Amino acid sequence: MKKKKPVEIFINSRIMVDAASFQEINPNYARPSIFKSPDCIDLWLILDAASSNQIDESAMKSSMDLGALTDEDFIICSPTVLGFSLNDKLWLEFAVADISEISWNDSLFNQVAIPSRSKKLIEALTTFQSGGQAKYTFDDFVEGKGRGLIMLLYGPPGVGKTMTAEGLSEHLKRPLEVSAGNLSKDAKHLEVQLCEMFEVAENWKALLLLDEADDFLCKRSYDSNHNSLVSVFLRKLEYYKGIMLLTTNRVRDFDEAVQSRIHIGVKYSPLGVDTRKAIWRSFLERAKTENGNAVYSDKQLNILAKHSLNGRQIKNTVRSAHAIASSDGTHLCYSHLENVLEVGKEFENDFRGSGEMANMLSYA
Repeated sequence: MKKKKPVEIFINSRIMVDAASFQEINPNYARPSIFKSPDCIDLWLILDAASSNQIDESAMKSSMDLGALTDEDFIICSPTVLGFSLNDKLWLEFAVADISEISWNDSLFNQVAIPSRSKKLIEALTTFQSGGQAKYTFDDFVEGKGRGLIMLLYGPPGVGKTMTAEGLSEHLKRPLEVSAGNLSKDAKHLEVQLCEMFEVAENWKALLLLDEADDFLCKRSYDSNHNSLVSVFLRKLEYYKGIMLLTTNRVRDFDEAVQSRIHIGVKYSPLGVDTRKAIWRSFLERAKTENGNAVYSDKQLNILAKHSLNGRQIKNTVRSAHAIASSDGTHLCYSHLENVLEVGKEFENDFRGSGEMANMLSYA
């Protein structure tokens, strides 16, 4: 791949079309000249935003009736649009012919396994905040401060924190921007990133999810760099005007100043037997092979629900069992799940320490 040359990338996920933000974030991007061709359209990735060279490449003929278009139509209609890939975190030039409307999953939020009062509160707050139609608004004494909605979802892994954010995005029909892992650990760079990220999220009216945001919320200590990160993050947080969801499983380690910046904290408890049973059933109903649906009894489902697994572990178990069943050329049954759980139990024992000595002896 040569420098200053565009490359074609396959994107199979949701995108946000936003030429204005694209140009603001990539001010030196030189859009290539496009000529009609019957073959294909190139998806441009910015390899060198500073380059001013004009590059001629081919563009795909649209599937629409070109005979119905006038010369004036061709002049104003570009075969590509500028935007952002939400999954790939890339600003790209997309082929118009390959873009379609988003199909929202309205039922996802209903599947989140949390108490109904917590779910109702989350839905009410986010719906009100995203509506922006209230006659009377509540503001801080300092103008522009505290206008956003900051929610903390805390609890052990695999109990539905991230799924809540995803479900809200579907329910409100708003894009979900997921960040945290790609944020800088340098305080100066972090401040620039946050300003850019907050501005884009506000323009899109997006939900902003900072998954496992512990690095920016944990107690300040003797580490000056960490202290700077926390200070920058908390300061910028107060001026964010959109909806932000923070997730963590280490809430006890948070800095004291975090609490006053959180509008609402929602606790996620370990999954109970009934909830695990519902999750097992939900995933098993989707585990269809060429030979048919998954086969299991209510008694077997009750046995599965007694395993102390979180939602993510249940999903992984069903997925692995589904792969085995597909390889065997049969439908998924209880024996496939048993095999996967037995293997997982060995790992769990070693991971938790109960099998450490036996593990050392077996490797000797």
